[in-house]
Amino acid sequence: MKCAALSLLLLLTLSLLAPTPAHSQQEPSLEAMTTAEQAELDRLLREGLSLYDLKRYGDALEQFRRAYTLFPHHDVLFKIAQCEEGLGEARAALKSYAGYVARAPEEERAVALERIRALEAALPGQLQIVTRPPGARVIIDGLERGVTPLAVDARGEVTFQLLAQGYAQIEQTLTIPSNTTQTIHLTLTPSAKPTPAQDASSLPPLLAAMPPLERGVFVSASAATLGAVTFWTLAGVESARLGALKDEPSRPASYDQRFYRRNGYASAALLSTALAAGAWAGWGALKSKRSAPQAPRAQAPLTCSLLVAGALCRWR
Repeated sequence: MKCAALSLLLLLTLSLLAPTPAHSQQEPSLEAMTTAEQAELDRLLREGLSLYDLKRYGDALEQFRRAYTLFPHHDVLFKIAQCEEGLGEARAALKSYAGYVARAPEEERAVALERIRALEAALPGQLQIVTRPPGARVIIDGLERGVTPLAVDARGEVTFQLLAQGYAQIEQTLTIPSNTTQTIHLTLTPSAKPTPAQDASSLPPLLAAMPPLERGVFVSASAATLGAVTFWTLAGVESARLGALKDEPSRPASYDQRFYRRNGYASAALLSTALAAGAWAGWGALKSKRSAPQAPRAQAPLTCSLLVAGALCRWR
């Protein structure tokens, strides 16, 4: 490791003594640095090389960047590029290698040019999606990736969908080549809103005109109210019959307790069923963001709650 550090420092020194090609940028000079700055540069380079040999690319990158700030030489930039490549930061490494090639003598560019070609071949493309209006959900190959405007890495054939409340869904399939950026500009089209006439066969006009959430709450409350009225009407009849049998010798002693216990269980079951059905209807309406077509599905569990309440009322 000590030899590697000395070799890098020697390379820096020799490159400064060599004639500078006309096309390359002017490199910094060690002679312009103070003794303390040279000592700090030597320390940073030694630590960076040691960490790089241990494959601790993140820590090595930090040391080389500090060294580059102190002494912005193209050989230090090459080590930065190697660390970035080791960390998998291909785009950053490409930029650093390109900076090295632009400043290094022509005879020293071969390795950097080879790494640039390899990274470009393996680098994914980028898909940028911009919509008007923004804020559409983006689903790429079945995975939700965010909202527009959005830029994601992609390669090969990809299929994306755009979903936005109140707008028609958009789906496209396209091919993204490696190391290219493809930008898609799309205008969202408002979706047609269902009207009561479209669903007159399945919904009463009152329900068809309601938004999904209000419809679910209305139907749930109606079912719960009707079930409660039916239940307590039958319970009143049963209570009257119980009073008529008050002095009958055949009447069991525990009949009162059983009667009120059954009524309590039935009341709890009715309330729980109605609340669960209403929550299901509201959740389904919010999730689907649809109106009239969802109503028959929302009514089914609510109707069941009424039937269950009636059955519990007649239970003996």
